Amino acid sequence: MDFTVVVTDGTIEVGATQAGMPVTLAPEESVEVVIPLPASTPLMPGDTVTLSYLDETTGMWIADGTGVVEERGGRLVVVCTLPRI
Repeated sequence: MDFTVVVTDGTIEVGATQAGMPVTLAPEESVEVVIPLPASTPLMPGDTVTLSYLDETTGMWIADGTGVVEERGGRLVVVCTLPRI
């Protein structure tokens, strides 16, 4: 097994509820998530960011898609489409 060092500027946990109950996505659905970046970010519009999730069974971070840096409302954000929440 090969290992890779993961460098991060932070993590987020994404979840959704409706009427206090957890919401899950059907296999064919996805959700767009917009993550604000700090003003000090070195990222620029058009840059891509690797998205990963923690496999709680193995304790390993799994790369699973990318987000794109955009400017929205005068600030930089990462926009990504998630297949699961």
